[in-house]
Amino acid sequence: MSTIIVSDLHIGDHKSKHLRLYRFLESRPDITSVIIAGDLFDLWVARAGRAFQQGKYLLDYLYSRFDGHIIYLTGNHDEDLQYVTSLHGIPIKQFYHFNHADKSIVVCHGHQYDNNFYLNNATVMAKANAWVANRADNWFKTDLRKLLVSLSDHVKVDVMGKILFSYELMLKKEFTGIYDIVITGHTHVPCIKVFNNLIYINAGDFLQNSTAVLITDEQVELLAIDDAGSQVINSHLFKPT
Repeated sequence: MSTIIVSDLHIGDHKSKHLRLYRFLESRPDITSVIIAGDLFDLWVARAGRAFQQGKYLLDYLYSRFDGHIIYLTGNHDEDLQYVTSLHGIPIKQFYHFNHADKSIVVCHGHQYDNNFYLNNATVMAKANAWVANRADNWFKTDLRKLLVSLSDHVKVDVMGKILFSYELMLKKEFTGIYDIVITGHTHVPCIKVFNNLIYINAGDFLQNSTAVLITDEQVELLAIDDAGSQVINSHLFKPT
């Protein structure tokens, strides 16, 4: 009896590895519920009709297997769906909270706590750049996101590190003292971090990393998933409060 939390499948982006999730779930009958923590679809780079058509096989499977035990939380790349109550029978929300092993847990995409000026104040430009980058990656078989991160390493500008620090600080301010665990996606950087009174977990993505969070009776695990199966790359034991 386990719950899997996935984020940032970005269906519609040609790099999406969403069918890898399907193959993994097929191999794990012990998983009984699913939480999708945002950006299931990438409506920045694909029209809704095309993205939904690409994701229909996975949605059909999720609904038929987990009916009544699946939640879809919207992110910034599929934020238009926040005004819809359900998709293909799957309830849509922005936040989901529950209790497990004496821990209070909240799940959201996390973009609400990203104070990145570019994403929040130049959204049209961000969407246009994402569309162009996605087309260029597809045409020239590159990955501009990885190239840009590599370039920042070469010039010794730790832009990503500063963004992540600010993001995590916002999460700590928002959820410390209210929940024991906060689980997000959004940054595409999978991690489990223990702050003073808050455990922060990021589910990663199914573009570059193919990672997910698995909650069992005893612990929460961060999994790396490939076509051959999965392996635990980090974990945290639940302890009685």
